[in-house]
Amino acid sequence: SRQQHNAASHYRLLLADLALAIQSPTEALVIIDEVMADTGKNRDLLARAWSKRIFALASDNQYEQCADQAKKMMGQFPDAAAQVINDNLIALNQKVDDLNGAVVIEMVADRKRLLRQQSVTMARTASYLADLLLQWAKRQALSEQEMLPYQLISAKSLRLAGRGADALRILDPLLGTFPNDAQLAHEAGETLFDLHEVEHLAASGQHFKRIIMSFDQPPYPHLWWNAWMRWFQICEAMGQYTQDIPLRVRKLRLSDQNLGGDPYRSEMQRLANKYGQ
Repeated sequence: SRQQHNAASHYRLLLADLALAIQSPTEALVIIDEVMADTGKNRDLLARAWSKRIFALASDNQYEQCADQAKKMMGQFPDAAAQVINDNLIALNQKVDDLNGAVVIEMVADRKRLLRQQSVTMARTASYLADLLLQWAKRQALSEQEMLPYQLISAKSLRLAGRGADALRILDPLLGTFPNDAQLAHEAGETLFDLHEVEHLAASGQHFKRIIMSFDQPPYPHLWWNAWMRWFQICEAMGQYTQDIPLRVRKLRLSDQNLGGDPYRSEMQRLANKYGQ
C-alpha cells in the first residue's frame, strides 16, 4: 500500500541520517537518491529527502552540486529550502572560520595553501547560498530586526568569499539602525579588517573597540577575544600603541589564562613576544 511504501521511505531516510552521522555521506547519497526516485507524488517526503541530499552533498565536499540542488529546491519548496540553506550556511561558515583559523597557525607552506584553497571553495558556495536565502527573506515581509540575521549571514558569506565591498553594501546601512548590536559590529570590523587598507583598518578598530567596551565582566564570548586579537593586529599594522601590547596581554590572562583559546591565544602571544623584547 501507499502507506507502507511511505513508511519504508521514511525508514530509508533514517538510514541516510545514520550514514551522515558516521561521516559516510557517499553512502547517504545513494540511499537518498533511491528515495527521491521513488517518492511518487508525496511532496512532504520529496522535500525531506531533498533537504537531506543538500546536507549530504555539503558533507561530501560537493559544493557546486550542493548550491545547484539548493537553487532547484528553492524553486519548488521555498520555505523548506530556506531552513535547509540556513542550517547549511551556519555549518559552512563555521568550517570556513575554522579553516581560516588553521591557516593562521599552520607553519607548513603547502599545507597552508591547501587549507586556504579549501576555505575559498567553501566560502564561494556559502556566498551563493546566502544570496538565495537573502532573496527568500526579502519576500517574507519581515521587520528590520527579523531581517538582520539574514543580512548578517549574507554579509559574512560574502566577506569569507573575498567580496568585502559587497558585504559592506549590506552592512553600512545597518550600522545606523542597530548601533549596539555586537554581532553587526563584529561583522563590520572583520570586513574592514580584511580589506587591509590603512583607512579601513582605523575604522575596523573602532568596531572592535565597541565590542571590547560592551562586555564588562567574564565569562567573555569569542567575539570579545577576537576583538582584542584584531585590536593588537591593527596596532601592529599601523605601528601604533605596540608598546602596550605585552602588558595588556598579561592583564587579559587574569581573565583567562588561555586567552580565549586559539587562534586568539597563539596570535596574542606572538604579538606580546614580539613587542616584549
